[in-house]
Amino acid sequence: MPDLPLQAYRRRRKRWPRSQAAGASIRRSAWNANRTAWQARPVCRLRSAPQGPRWATNSAECVRRVRRAEFFATRTASCLAFLDPASGTESYTVIHMNIRHNNSMKAKEEKTRSSIDRIYVKLKQEPLNQEWHEVAFRLLWDINQYFSLEIQEYCQSLAGVLSILFDHDFVRHQEIARLAVAQLKLCHGIDTDTEPAREDPLLLSLSYDKLFLAMLKRTINTDIGFERFLGKLRRTLLLKYHSKNLMSCGELSLVVGLAEQCFNNEYIFNDEEDERQAVREIEARLPRSFHANLANKYEVDFLFLGMYQPLISIPLVRLAAKNSLEVFSSELRPTFKRIIYEPLEEERLALEIDSFGEMTCSASNAVRAQYEENPFPRWFNLGRQRALEEILSTIDPGLSRAGLFHSADFKVLVPGCGTGQHPLSLGAGNPNAHIVAVDISKISLAYAKRMAAKLNIKNVSLLHGNLLDLPSLGQHFHHVDCFGVLHHLKDPMSGWHALNKVLLPGGTFRVGVYSKVARLHIQFMRDEISKLRITPTTEAMKNFRRRLLTHERYQPLLKSFAANDMFYLSGFRDYLFHASEYHYTLAEIQSIIEHFNYKFLGFDLQELRRQYHELFPDDPGMNSFANWRKFELHYAGSATQFSFLLQKKTA
Repeated sequence: MPDLPLQAYRRRRKRWPRSQAAGASIRRSAWNANRTAWQARPVCRLRSAPQGPRWATNSAECVRRVRRAEFFATRTASCLAFLDPASGTESYTVIHMNIRHNNSMKAKEEKTRSSIDRIYVKLKQEPLNQEWHEVAFRLLWDINQYFSLEIQEYCQSLAGVLSILFDHDFVRHQEIARLAVAQLKLCHGIDTDTEPAREDPLLLSLSYDKLFLAMLKRTINTDIGFERFLGKLRRTLLLKYHSKNLMSCGELSLVVGLAEQCFNNEYIFNDEEDERQAVREIEARLPRSFHANLANKYEVDFLFLGMYQPLISIPLVRLAAKNSLEVFSSELRPTFKRIIYEPLEEERLALEIDSFGEMTCSASNAVRAQYEENPFPRWFNLGRQRALEEILSTIDPGLSRAGLFHSADFKVLVPGCGTGQHPLSLGAGNPNAHIVAVDISKISLAYAKRMAAKLNIKNVSLLHGNLLDLPSLGQHFHHVDCFGVLHHLKDPMSGWHALNKVLLPGGTFRVGVYSKVARLHIQFMRDEISKLRITPTTEAMKNFRRRLLTHERYQPLLKSFAANDMFYLSGFRDYLFHASEYHYTLAEIQSIIEHFNYKFLGFDLQELRRQYHELFPDDPGMNSFANWRKFELHYAGSATQFSFLLQKKTA
């Protein structure tokens, strides 16, 4: 009997014959576990997050959710053990065993809430303690990653923890942004239909909410309903200012936050005709020349224009930026520094970056043009970083290169580094290593160079050039970290050959490439874009995105899309409109490894380790490609790309 969706099981479970009792038992256990998750109603109700397309929601999917819940329980227990080492074992036992019983969700939620309360107390006592920031981040990240958090009531401790985390740069704020939005929506009674009126008390309460303003400035919103509310709020503030030319201090703080949020997401919000008309009229009244005395007169106009377009595209703003930042009001200087002065600094830095090789390939030039127009990815802080030795040991615990990792001669190559988040993370976590980062886009590298100076990371060299020309540099590396690059080459094998030439014998090679099976839904959308003949212009992409989010035809696919990349323009373009893209099968990867005679050290898919071991207990090293092919089909959509570690054999 084929797998049935949950709804079908509920209708037909009494009619199953005895001969299928074993299958019915598995389905019944999975259904009971999920029913418990939905019926529990404490302050924070956690439920398993559906993964993959809707058609995957069958009994196997339900069993997978239970396994993910067990994985989450072990991670939560580690946080509890940190809080109270004496109760670590007991906490793990209680949470892990109760997951199989009717009170599992309630017990786990109580433990989670208790952990949040205790962490909040500790953070208030020691707000600069990085260790406590890391503990809080791990717990909130696990909730966000492995469960969908449905909060029935506003949780003051959770909001307090989030506020403290957003006040400092010890963690990556983007990875806990959805939890912050969930709290804000409950605190202020915001939903999809909320209409902020011009004199609404909601505007006043939002203007004094530190978490709301910090979320706008430090992250990219990834909640569709909240995006609609922010769009309405932006429109309300613009039309009020345009009609009255007056703005209270509280409303101005909201405009500042929205200007930075729109700068973060590259102005991906949709707008209406009355907004476009108001923006045109505000821009038309700007003078054609600028002197320092005009800064205070027009700075509010700049802010409103900054909610709708890059300010450096306005001639008067460029003239204003020739003056020092002090010509603007002190309250607005941090915002203008971010959205005016830093982009202009990146234009200058792009001219200073060294290049190698020649850009002769038309496909490479198309990719370069894409990333020059839309540098990718968008990121704003690094958080705490791990050493490369620690990262690689999670893939292959037996990897013994400890002496080399800590050597001053240790060289790492990061091809296709984009805006530099990955190489700068490696540089921060491995201060003794020398990191060479290469990318095809100078604008992307300029962002990386500015952030390296800001974060005081001095062991990363940034070079502009084509990955295929790397052998011409005459340098060789002990480790290559290559993510999201090889699948964007017109001839991917030429990229493998180039990287193999610069990798030293015995060196390690960590690779990340797209999975053909996991990205079937992406390929469907790319085919749809091709049929509709949509070009990757800003307006065309925004219009298609609006259709994607609202058209009934695409709704079943939305949950399987990467959350973050859908909410900023360069991510959306990279996700669905990339100029060149290739998808790998496991058979192809195995063939490439055999071609270069690499030693396969393992897949870097730690979040799937438990599920793999349950299916294949006889493969503790998780190195069987035959098993992974079966696993990929069983858990279709679990990982959008393959990430694995190789080692070049010595002669």
